[in-house]
Amino acid sequence: MNQQLRVQLNTYKRALENRRMQSFMYSFLLVFILVVLDVFGIHSLYKITMRKFRTYSELTKLVTDLENKGKNYEELRAKMEESRFYLSRLESAIPTEPNVEEFAVGIVESAAKYGLKHRKLNKLNGTDEYVDVRVTLQGASSQIQPFIKEIEGMDRLSVIRKFDYVKEVDTTYLQVVLRVYYLDR
Repeated sequence: MNQQLRVQLNTYKRALENRRMQSFMYSFLLVFILVVLDVFGIHSLYKITMRKFRTYSELTKLVTDLENKGKNYEELRAKMEESRFYLSRLESAIPTEPNVEEFAVGIVESAAKYGLKHRKLNKLNGTDEYVDVRVTLQGASSQIQPFIKEIEGMDRLSVIRKFDYVKEVDTTYLQVVLRVYYLDR
């Protein structure tokens, strides 16, 4: 029995030594893993935190910029609504296309209104901003001044470039060169 007890004790001793070795190995592995993960984990955590902080800073700037632009947008929209009235007036004063025909009809109507007869209307040279028009009229000299005032009072932006007249007895021959503006927008 002694022998058998000795064998059993040796078995327990070996098992106990194996368990100690195992617990030592497990403890060492646990400490090693904690140290390695802690060092690398803290470094990774630091990198992630810094990246999130930079992202947060950039997003804060963007939000601030967007809020400012939103305020500016509201102001600009209000100003745009106020300017709608003036835009329609601008369109009638300086249209986007030459529309010389409409202007010529207006000139002929104005001349007829004051008793001047339309003799000739020529479209002269033009650019991307204006067209020159020569109008030849005939009528009483007393009607010239109201006619010129009528031209100056027209909604369409135009400038009298040249004004010539010849008076023969009761009839005056009038030649006016007008620059009619338009704006390609």
